[in-house]
Amino acid sequence: MDGYIWMPMSEEAVGRLSPIMEKAYPHLPDETTSFYQKRALYPEGCFILVPEAEPEHILGYVIAHPWRLNDIPPLNSVIEVLPGGCDVMYLHDIALIAEAQGIGAARAVLTKLDALAGRDGYSQIAITAIPQAVDYWHKRGFEEVHVPQLDEKLMEYGIGSKYMLHKVITTAEPEVAR
Repeated sequence: MDGYIWMPMSEEAVGRLSPIMEKAYPHLPDETTSFYQKRALYPEGCFILVPEAEPEHILGYVIAHPWRLNDIPPLNSVIEVLPGGCDVMYLHDIALIAEAQGIGAARAVLTKLDALAGRDGYSQIAITAIPQAVDYWHKRGFEEVHVPQLDEKLMEYGIGSKYMLHKVITTAEPEVAR
């Protein structure tokens, strides 16, 4: 990841995420309004990837927030408040433009999220993996968990989408800039 950093997502940056999201997930529209709300609810779980030399050039983003184990937040919806009983960090969205793929950005941000989850007392990170990304997440330590009550929600993400969990591997304090 030499030359790139994950930095906290500013409110201004949220308004610039749509083109990245639309390229990464053209079949899964998510309104920018929901990004603003998720960032407002849990800003410490929201990061943008930028080149160190051009911090105004956003190459990717990640949005994560506390949620309930064996549950998925509604797709393309504004979450007014985090639910009671949150017991897992939910990796809602990660997207990278082509130029930022293959540089270790996902691995670097997972390390940050592991540290953040551990700091906040969560022992797992959950994700809804779209079909073409299931193998990718397996390689990063995520395991499929079949939760029958999620079958209908998973279909919204595409046939073959999986609910997956990753055990947090560190409880170190999360770094802010890298």
